[in-house]
Amino acid sequence: MKKITVLLVVVCAFVSSFAQPTGKGQIDWGISFGAGLNLLNSSGSGSDKYFMMTVLPGAYVMYGLNDYFAVSLNPQYSPWYLNDFDFNGFMHYVDIPAFIGYHGERATVDIGVQYSQYISNSVGFYKTDKLNYFSGVIQIGFNASDLWSILGDNSVQIFRFSLGLNKISFYPYENSGKGEFRPIMFEVVYRYNISDNVPSSSRRRR
Repeated sequence: MKKITVLLVVVCAFVSSFAQPTGKGQIDWGISFGAGLNLLNSSGSGSDKYFMMTVLPGAYVMYGLNDYFAVSLNPQYSPWYLNDFDFNGFMHYVDIPAFIGYHGERATVDIGVQYSQYISNSVGFYKTDKLNYFSGVIQIGFNASDLWSILGDNSVQIFRFSLGLNKISFYPYENSGKGEFRPIMFEVVYRYNISDNVPSSSRRRR
């Protein structure tokens, strides 16, 4: 816990070195798209190694609490591609992450909690059990035009890490052992602001 606290302090210090007001009461909204990778294989009986990737189309809304802090939601559709030695297919989720963040002129840092609702799959599990889960989430965002010159000032490039707070479990086959793992995801998300406001990480150009 102490290491996490120190890391957050360092990141906030970096962001505050470029700090500029986000605008109290300001509302930004737009679309997002990205990709992610599950960082941890499963544990269970039988064939127990699962390779997982996901794409993340969604939307976001952000509200400025004061000059430096904002809260945001970024609901997204998250179809996981699950590849095992014996089966492959998609598991479909809707992710609903909620954040509070400290926003600077060139970078932002947000922490929050995400709820992931399982909606269906094409894998053909014999039995499903405990597929919804919560995650703790941290993300760092940068003005996308600083990283990729072809992108405009309305866009933010986000690097997001999430740790499942509970494991998900399922039974891949009849008479098989239970597959179980904790989702640990690394995601790269591109967020584009289509409201009238330019993202806080772009305001040095205004």
